[in-house]
Amino acid sequence: MTRFFVEGIVRIGVPCSIRGEDARKLKVVLRARIGDEIEILDSAGARFRCTIERLDRDASVLPRERILEPAPEHALRFTLAQGIPKGSKMDYVVEKASELGVARLIPLLSERCIARDCSPGKLERWQRLARSAALQCGRSEPMEILAPVALDALLAEAARYDALLMPWELAPLHPPLPLLREALGGARSALGLVGPEGGFSADEAERAGTAGALMLRLGPRILRTETAGVVLSAAVLLTVL
Repeated sequence: MTRFFVEGIVRIGVPCSIRGEDARKLKVVLRARIGDEIEILDSAGARFRCTIERLDRDASVLPRERILEPAPEHALRFTLAQGIPKGSKMDYVVEKASELGVARLIPLLSERCIARDCSPGKLERWQRLARSAALQCGRSEPMEILAPVALDALLAEAARYDALLMPWELAPLHPPLPLLREALGGARSALGLVGPEGGFSADEAERAGTAGALMLRLGPRILRTETAGVVLSAAVLLTVL
């Protein structure tokens, strides 16, 4: 069944609105009609079965039935700080990180970042992609997209996380999964730092290590930045299932 997010807390029998791009998708792309059934998720992650009552510029739907608890999200809240890549590569990272269950994605600014454009328009695009991916994969809430942050600012806040992870191509080559299992045992939150196309400099890696980062290799090959972000997210979240 088609699913949409709505803002606020939904009550059975109280009409609510689907607006903007979602309303356009409902009418133009899905060719919905009055009386059709859809599923909505409110700001608390609750799911409802609804009937479409009105289709104008916005859509009005009537919640009729609460769908009991959505699939639980990961107990570990993983934040991925992704070095900003060139072109549309961040679109790929946003979609796949959302599907994997990453809680938050932070565009990361570091020494070797070539792309530094994080205009409001780009952030809005990434937020739309995260929202769409959440609906597609059945998440109870969209992945949060934060404003860009410099590496040193993130390292200054490292103590807020139970684990700090940095894939780095010059780290000792050890199997990463045992290292992750040890680092994430009992952790409720973790931050992963992924460098841009040129990777992290030795100085940046040293500062991260001083801040308590676990330096690890994701295998014997050097991965593209967009691949590294997705591989790290998958490894972390599969480790704590």
